Amino acid sequence: LWAVEEACEAIKRCAEREVDMNSVIIWVSVKTLTKKNFVTQVKKIVDTYDISPESFCFNITESILEAVKDKVIGTISALRELGFRISIDDLGLEYTSLSNLAHYDVDYIGIHKSMIEDILYSEKVQNTVQGIIDFCKKIDTQVIVDGIETKEEFDLINKMGADRFSGPYF
Repeated sequence: LWAVEEACEAIKRCAEREVDMNSVIIWVSVKTLTKKNFVTQVKKIVDTYDISPESFCFNITESILEAVKDKVIGTISALRELGFRISIDDLGLEYTSLSNLAHYDVDYIGIHKSMIEDILYSEKVQNTVQGIIDFCKKIDTQVIVDGIETKEEFDLINKMGADRFSGPYF
């Protein structure tokens, strides 16, 4: 909640200086998402600052345990109904389950940089990344690829259909 309030203040300062801030990404834990009044408290903060929920993307950076899955799905749904965007980050790490992604109505799925190692040289890696991108498109979710180091990697992954990119190349 502190991060949401700080982000609101930063967005206000940028607006006062006529600087367009696209959006603020706030990393959020599953523990936080399952707190009883999280959505209500976030809405109260953004309403107090008169900031559009579309200015925020909550980035879930850890595994979603089966025991709290329904609660997380409910919180994601409530946040999205208010206009907030949601991202699941680090697809490709051992704790991220591809089988569960279709259950979460999110705006973005981030592919971890470890997934693109050797992408220029390995057809198997290329096919894996392409499959993930295609899967995400079929569930109407944008793809962010992290760890782009060269123009060649960017060109290849861009051609595969990823929507956003980050890494040392940029």
